[in-house]
Amino acid sequence: MVSNMHSLDYVHRDLTAKNILIHDGYAFLTDFELAYRLGEDIPPFASGTIGYMSPEQKRNERPYVAEDMYTLGALLYYIVSLEHPKALSDISKDELEEKLRSLHFPPELTKAVVGCLEPVPEERWSIYRLIDTVEAFLPTVKERRKYQVQKTVRTIGKKLVYS
Repeated sequence: MVSNMHSLDYVHRDLTAKNILIHDGYAFLTDFELAYRLGEDIPPFASGTIGYMSPEQKRNERPYVAEDMYTLGALLYYIVSLEHPKALSDISKDELEEKLRSLHFPPELTKAVVGCLEPVPEERWSIYRLIDTVEAFLPTVKERRKYQVQKTVRTIGKKLVYS
């Protein structure tokens, strides 16, 4: 969705958990009030969601796709940690990496979050690098879940047999 918007020269600028709806296995992006067409002369809105706004969005600079990458990093942090990304404001890259390790973030996702939350827009990850990293990580998650489900079923089965 986001890469499609970027290919059409739009940035969303407010990619939060509240603005992505899931229905029947499909994700829908909502709340386009802050969306901006790249190259327009109209000044962008200076608002956004605290914790998800990039440093340049806070400074009301001209939008670019790097803004959405920042918000995707904040969103990924929220999805995995269930902690609002405003907790990340004003911490260094080293402190962020340590915080993610303390939350037992998988190393692949730690790199992705840190790469997307890079304060310098030109140094942020691209959407394609993020997609590749998350897609490579998903089979690992599926295998862990499969193992956990199998282990739970075996445990329940043993309790039923020995009861």
